[in-house]
Amino acid sequence: MADHDVAREWARIVDWLQVMAPRSAAALRGPVGAGDGWVNVRRECAAGLPDELAQLLEIHDGADRDARGAAFLPHGNRLMCVEEISAFRTAANGLVDEEVAGYWWHPEWVPFATKSEGVTDCLFIDARVGPGRGHVGSFFDESGGELGWWPSVGAFLADTAGALEEVRPVAAWSPPPSAAVGVRPVLPQVTDDILVWQR
Repeated sequence: MADHDVAREWARIVDWLQVMAPRSAAALRGPVGAGDGWVNVRRECAAGLPDELAQLLEIHDGADRDARGAAFLPHGNRLMCVEEISAFRTAANGLVDEEVAGYWWHPEWVPFATKSEGVTDCLFIDARVGPGRGHVGSFFDESGGELGWWPSVGAFLADTAGALEEVRPVAAWSPPPSAAVGVRPVLPQVTDDILVWQR
C-alpha cells in the first residue's frame, strides 16, 4: 500500500475546488478548535482517534451542512465536523448489541463523511487495533457497514483528487463484493460553481 500524505492530498482537492467549484470550496469550515467536542471524540475511541482523521480535521473541521455545494466528496458525501462525528457515533453505538457489532456497526468505527444528518449513511474509518486499522468503509443504515473501500483516508483523498484532475470515477467505486446493490461509478461535474458527482 502506498503512503499518502493527508495534508498534501487534501490540498489537491481544495486547490481544485477553489478554481473549478468555488462555492463548494466556500463551504469548508476552519480548523477544529480545542473545545469539548474535539476532546470527546479523541476520548471516545478506545484505540485513539485515527491520526489521518485528526490531521484532516485540524485543516478543516468539516463542511458547513447548510451551505450549497458542501456535499462535494464522491457520491455526494459531505465532510463531517467534530460535533457531528461525536453525535453520529453516540447514536449508532446506542443501537449496537453483540449480534450486530462489527457487522451492522462497530463502536470503533469513526464516521467522517455523510450524505445526510442522523444515523443514515456515512464513510467511516476502522479504528480497531489490527491489520484493518485505518481502512475506510461505507455504512448504509439498511445493510450495515462494508469494509474494503480504501486502505486509508489518505488513499481515499488521493483517489478523489485524481478523479477530479483526470475526470474519472474514483477507483473504489468498483466496490468490494459485499457492497450494497446500486452502488455505481460516478464522475465529477461542476454545476453553478458546485462540484457534484453524476452517474
